Amino acid sequence: MDEIKILNPWLSIWVQPRETISRITAAQPLKMVLLLGVLTGIELCFSFFSSKENIDQFSLMKVLLIVLLAGPIVGIGWIFIFSALIKIVGYFLGGCGTILNICAAVACGNLPIICGLPFSILTVLLLFKMPATEIPAFIQTFMYAILWIWSFFIMLNCLMQVQGFFSLWRAFANVLLAELIIPILLFMAAGFSMFK
Repeated sequence: MDEIKILNPWLSIWVQPRETISRITAAQPLKMVLLLGVLTGIELCFSFFSSKENIDQFSLMKVLLIVLLAGPIVGIGWIFIFSALIKIVGYFLGGCGTILNICAAVACGNLPIICGLPFSILTVLLLFKMPATEIPAFIQTFMYAILWIWSFFIMLNCLMQVQGFFSLWRAFANVLLAELIIPILLFMAAGFSMFK
């Protein structure tokens, strides 16, 4: 039996990202994109509320409502917007990935970030139940740094595969240039709003 066919994407993405993304894009990538987008958005919202400064104005019920309603929209929206920027920039770098396959690459790259979800939920609950208790900032920073670095590594490998790049450097350039477009667009939007 072909090795790729027996891969479990939830496990294999950590050590075999290129083979895993090939399998995902050959099947139905949209389901994976939507699921990982929802989970990513929920994790980002929970991690935002995992400090006392960001939680003081809210009750636990309000936090949960914000996380469950806004989280999925933020997560899925970010994946599609960022993937569109990667697609545009990647075209000039010789990338040949479809927008959906690029979305799958970006979404799969978020899997390590999603693994921080139980920690973020626990942190938020502790802040409400025991306000005097706060997890040391260096522990949170260290854990999230490891997850973000691994996430970036996976995304680069997945992007390299779906874009048809022959090096990680080109995938890195694709992501970096796409990220540089975001502040430029925000600056332009701010400039247009000032002249209205």
